[in-house]
Amino acid sequence: MKLRKILYVLVMIVLIYGSYQYIEYKNSTQYKLKEIGYSKEEITIIMNNLHEDSINYLLENEYNDQIASLIKEKYFIEDKLEAYLKYHAENKDKSLSDVVSIVNAGADKEFYTNIQKTDYSKGNLILVNKFHKLEEDYVVEDLVPVSLQYAYDGHYIKKEVLENFIDLWHDAKENGFTIIINSSYRDYEYQEQLYENYSRVHGRTEADTFSAKPGHSEHQTGLAIDVAAYGSNIDDF
Repeated sequence: MKLRKILYVLVMIVLIYGSYQYIEYKNSTQYKLKEIGYSKEEITIIMNNLHEDSINYLLENEYNDQIASLIKEKYFIEDKLEAYLKYHAENKDKSLSDVVSIVNAGADKEFYTNIQKTDYSKGNLILVNKFHKLEEDYVVEDLVPVSLQYAYDGHYIKKEVLENFIDLWHDAKENGFTIIINSSYRDYEYQEQLYENYSRVHGRTEADTFSAKPGHSEHQTGLAIDVAAYGSNIDDF
C-alpha cells in the first residue's frame, strides 16, 4: 500500500512536471515562431541573430519565407529589419541584396526627404546624395586642374582623385581604350544652374532621376568624375 502511494506521488510529479514543461514550451518564442510557420532551421537563425524587439515584430506579422535569407545578407542591419521588409513587399522584383543596399543608403525614401547634414569629419568617405546635404558655403581644398590629355578643357578635381585616374587612364590605354573626363568638380552655383536647367527642360520629377539639387551632388566634393570614351557622346561609352 505504501509502495502504491509512492508510485502515485511519482506519477503525479511526472505529470505535473510534464504539464509545466509543455506550458512553458507553448509560451516560448520558439513555439510561437513555429506556429506562424517558421522551420526549425529558420527559428535557429532568427533566435541567434535578432533581439527581442525584432522577434516580437516578426511574431506580430505573418510568416515570411525571406527572413532567414535576409538575415544572412552580408550588410544586414537589424535596426532596419522593418524597412527591409516594407521595401521588399513593395518591390518584389528586387533581390534581397539590392533591398539591403537600397535601404542602407536611405534610397527607399522619397528623394529629398529626411535630409541630414553631411558629416564632414569622414574626409574622402564623405557621403553626399539626395538625403545628405553639403552646406552652401562648403569649400573644397586641394583642387588641381586636369591636363587636356585626360579631360576636356576647364576641369578640376582633388589631387588624389587625379592621381588615381591617371593610373586608370594608362591601364585603359594598355587595353585599347582612350578614356576622358567629361564632368568633374562643380561649385554650388554651377550645380544650382545645372539642376534648374534640367528642371525647365524635363520637369523636376524627371530631373530628380538623373540630376541633383545644389548641395546634393557628389561632384561638389571634388571626388566624383564622369568618364567616357574619347569622342563618344553622353549616351555611348
